[in-house]
Amino acid sequence: MKNNIIVLLDAFRYDYITKEYTPFLYSLSKSSKYYQQLIPSFGFCERTEILVGLEAAESNLFTAIGYDPVNSPYRNYAWLLEGLHWIEKSLASPFSSKVIRRIIWEVISKSTYGFHPVNIPLNELKYFSLTEDGVRSKIKNDKRSIKNICEANNIFFNDCSSTYLNQKITGDDSYRIDLLKQCKKTGVHLLYISSADANGHKYGPEAYGCSEELNKLDGQLKDLYNDMGGLNNNWYFVGDHGMTSVKENINILQIFEDEIGREYKLGSDYFIFIDSTIFRFWSNNKNEATNKQCLEKAQYILSSMCSVVGTPDYFGFGNDRIYGDLIAILESGKVFFPDYFNDSNKEIRGMHGYMPDNDLSTRGMAIISSSDTSNEKINEGSLTDIYLELKSRIL
Repeated sequence: MKNNIIVLLDAFRYDYITKEYTPFLYSLSKSSKYYQQLIPSFGFCERTEILVGLEAAESNLFTAIGYDPVNSPYRNYAWLLEGLHWIEKSLASPFSSKVIRRIIWEVISKSTYGFHPVNIPLNELKYFSLTEDGVRSKIKNDKRSIKNICEANNIFFNDCSSTYLNQKITGDDSYRIDLLKQCKKTGVHLLYISSADANGHKYGPEAYGCSEELNKLDGQLKDLYNDMGGLNNNWYFVGDHGMTSVKENINILQIFEDEIGREYKLGSDYFIFIDSTIFRFWSNNKNEATNKQCLEKAQYILSSMCSVVGTPDYFGFGNDRIYGDLIAILESGKVFFPDYFNDSNKEIRGMHGYMPDNDLSTRGMAIISSSDTSNEKINEGSLTDIYLELKSRIL
């Protein structure tokens, strides 16, 4: 059996393949099976599509974190987090906040499904848990998962050079590439590359700075390919989604405080979660009439600024409240800022997570280089197609 090496290029947009800035990948695309555009599902759980072959609506995995108090790794620390929340607010210092949250992560990382508190209000952490990398993980639990297929067939599966949100991220891309090179066992290897994502957010996908970084990444991938024996392996270079230029910031937290803060209290009457392009809302008042009014008010506010607002059912997800009573989606080019993931001191120039149907900037790509694969160009595919490609070569 050959090595099957999956190089997951986070946010590597389909049109990043150019002769000028990515000559190695460009050349490889001419002699390999090349998916020129890959359409991801809506949301942020692309790894499940690639490794399990299920679209978001099929797996019911949509965003990285969901409302799930029962499985929250923070549920037993509620009293402590309330105190730390008060201290953090009193100090009002970005440095102090980072120190507090780093200490929390050092403690909670020892939990099986612990996750970094990012920018979630500390007193609300007890309500949230991981989805794709938590107890609901299809990669870990579903028999269709490439990981589990490998285990069932005694095939070595190496994900030490990848990342999961319930684990600390160790090292950079170069470090993970070196980890892959050091592994001498034959099997399926997963390598995570963050460069295109980080630089797309930093510079914007059309900026020269992003192109320069893509050129550096292309050189790294060429060296990796050659050092590991080229066509002696099956290679899957997969851009899981694209990147869109940001043109407008919306401070949704401030809007909600101004619009309904006098009537309803965040953290008791309602909960929110702010992804960069997706806003989720839960109405939580014990009084049914008040609950309904709060929900209607939120829908009115969100409908005035978002392209789509609906229930989880509307988007095709199971209505177990993990993703909200309401889900609101921004149109391409707009972001919620600040949000629960990104540093509020850094300008965001590129973002992903928009509705993918008619937006080319959301699309990724894939190049499959193998001695048994003929030169073939496929104009459009889906991330789940890569799962089928993997499975066909592994079994």
